[in-house]
Amino acid sequence: MPFISASVISPYNNIRGGSGGAVVPSDGLLDLYPNSQEAYSLRQLQSNGGVSYPLVLIRRNSDNAEQSFTETEIIDGTLEAFCGAGDGQVVSWYDQSGNNNHANQSTAWKQPYIVISGNLVTDNGKPTLYFNSNSELISANNTNYGTSSRSIFITINLLEGVSTKGIISLSNLSTGAGKLWILTPEIAVRANTYTWITSTPLPQNNQSLLTNIYASSANLFAGNNMYLDGNAIVRVLGANGVIDTSVGPMYIGSNGLGGNRVIANISEIVNYKSDQSTNRTQIESNINSHYNIY
Repeated sequence: MPFISASVISPYNNIRGGSGGAVVPSDGLLDLYPNSQEAYSLRQLQSNGGVSYPLVLIRRNSDNAEQSFTETEIIDGTLEAFCGAGDGQVVSWYDQSGNNNHANQSTAWKQPYIVISGNLVTDNGKPTLYFNSNSELISANNTNYGTSSRSIFITINLLEGVSTKGIISLSNLSTGAGKLWILTPEIAVRANTYTWITSTPLPQNNQSLLTNIYASSANLFAGNNMYLDGNAIVRVLGANGVIDTSVGPMYIGSNGLGGNRVIANISEIVNYKSDQSTNRTQIESNINSHYNIY
C-alpha cells in the first residue's frame, strides 16, 4: 500500500524507466529493514512497486503557493523552478513509514528551508533541509514510545557550536523524571532529570550519522547506546533512572519545549520502535552509501 493517501500520491505515479525518469530504489532502506515508526528523508526509502511518491510539501515565499515534490523533482530542477529566485520552505515532511505521521509546520517563519534564493540546499551534493534558530517540524500524531525500545538514525550537519539544543524530541510533555527523550549535539540523551552524556560531540560543519539505540531496560544506563558514523561512543556523565517517555508529538529541530532549536542541516531521520542492534551496521551502511558521510 502507498505510504500516504491516494489523493496525494496519484499525481506522482512515474514508473522507473518511464517518461518521467523517476528516481525509485529497487531495494530501498525500508524494503530491506521495514517496520519503522517514522521515516523522513529527501530520498525515496521504499520501492513502492516502482512508483515514485512525494517526499515534501513546499511553500514558495514569493506568493505562498504550495506543491509536493518527489525525489526526482527535488534534484532535477523542478523544485528550484517552482521557487524561482526566492526561497522554498517545508510545510510537511512526509512520513515514509506507512504510519502517516507527517512532520508539519504551518507557521511560515518556523519552516525549515530547502531552497534559498533560488538554490537547492545541499550537503555532500545531496538535498538537505536547513533548520535555523526558528525552525522546527512537529509530527501530526502523538508518539507513544513509553518504556519500549527505540532505534533512531539521523543524518545531520551541525552548523553551530555544540550545545544542549534539541535535534529531535520524541515528546513534548516534560512532567516527571524520565518522561522526555531528547537527542542533543553534545551527543546525549536528555530525559528530564535523567541524562546519558558522552565526551564526543557532533562535529561542526561536517555531515554525520548519529545513531541512538535504547533496548528497553530497567534504566537508562543499562539500555542506551550511541554511535557516531558507525562507531560506538562511551558515556562519561549522566544521571540514571527509569525511562517512560510521555505520549506527545515528536519535534524535529528542537527540544519540544518551546525553544532550544538547533541550527543544522538535517537530511534524514528514520525511527524504529524496536531494538535494531542486529541490523544497525547494515542500516548505517545503507545511509552512508547514499550520503557518503564517512
